[in-house]
Amino acid sequence: PAFAAAALLLAVACLAAGWSAARHRLFAADDLAWQLAGGAAGGPVPVCVEGIVVESPRLLTPPAPDPLRPLSLGPSSECVIAVRAIRAGGAWRPSSGRAAVIVDGEPPQIMAGSRVRVVGRGLRPQAAANPGEFDFRERARLLRCLSIVRCHGSECLRVVAAPSWLSPVAIVDRLRAAGVATLRTHVSAARAPLAAALLLGSRESLPAEESREFLVTGTIHILSISGLHVGLLAFALFGLLRAAAVPRGWAIFAVAAITGCYMLLVRAETPVVRATLLVWLTCVGAAIGRRSLAINALAAAAIVVLAWHPPELFRAGTQFSFLSTAVLIGAAAMVRRRPPEDPIERLIEKSRSPFDRWCRRQARGMLDVIVTGAAVWALTAPLVALRFHVVSPVGLLLNPLVAPFIPLAMAWGFLCLVLAPVSATL
Repeated sequence: PAFAAAALLLAVACLAAGWSAARHRLFAADDLAWQLAGGAAGGPVPVCVEGIVVESPRLLTPPAPDPLRPLSLGPSSECVIAVRAIRAGGAWRPSSGRAAVIVDGEPPQIMAGSRVRVVGRGLRPQAAANPGEFDFRERARLLRCLSIVRCHGSECLRVVAAPSWLSPVAIVDRLRAAGVATLRTHVSAARAPLAAALLLGSRESLPAEESREFLVTGTIHILSISGLHVGLLAFALFGLLRAAAVPRGWAIFAVAAITGCYMLLVRAETPVVRATLLVWLTCVGAAIGRRSLAINALAAAAIVVLAWHPPELFRAGTQFSFLSTAVLIGAAAMVRRRPPEDPIERLIEKSRSPFDRWCRRQARGMLDVIVTGAAVWALTAPLVALRFHVVSPVGLLLNPLVAPFIPLAMAWGFLCLVLAPVSATL
């Protein structure tokens, strides 16, 4: 049995290594990137391609004016298309792969699921030129999007076929756009970008300087839709449904369904996929009367994510997500307090006034938050320093202070999104 187990584990490891290499390094022979590799000295080449819009255009906020920067960059937008054909002379030939389309000026009004024709300059992402510099080419390989097409304006994109109204991609895109528009209407201009990032994961309109402030203060996780946001949403939904006398089984099913829709609404990034899988596993355990072990659920989520796309293992967001969750699970198990077993201690506890007991519970809860946050920071700080060259111990102080306001902001934000179609006054 020991030899058989070792052979089985070795076979699984070899299969995983082969699948990882295939997803990371093998691309189709007709991928658009190979058509762009022949440019002079790797420069841009004129291209005309057709494809399906995978991600609708998102605004790219230009950096603040800098006297040391020779060029002043204007507004632009970016969308991702799945390439279907490329024009060679007067004929079209099949092509594949994904391309990031960057359009100068105002973003074009194009919906996800549309078939578009793009005319522009095609190029491949640049590799890192200096040690420690961000490697755009490696990031493109991890995302399996090896090509870039730059366009001078929205007139360079033409919709060949609009998506069906019943297209799931188009429905999700319309809901996301409506949500962002609602927040811009009902929230002040200074706060709307932050609200869109916190609730819908739409960080493109958030100024780069403000994003950097969150990064250097160790609170960037607030802007990244992850377990915190999905967990709060699932907990609040279940509480509301139970308070409304919804049967427990239907409440569990509704929580699983709504969190799945929310995952699609925020573009299903890996951290939110991991959090949604944990919620689903918890819902399955609750439905069958079995309490799922948190670390086992995290391992199951990791298996699903890595089986779907193994290069996720090398992305910073995936590493932070799983490492932070594992530390939270371990820290929660260590700080979990049980009722005192000594009858005298229980008697002393009951003899205190209700206000005194409430204050002690709050103080213990705050201490647990501080200890858990310190554990997460201590184990993730080396990875943050390696990836972003930042060490921010001030996060140990800021996160406990900010934590109570995140559920309030999410609650009022979701109420705004739900009530806005009903009544602007509400």
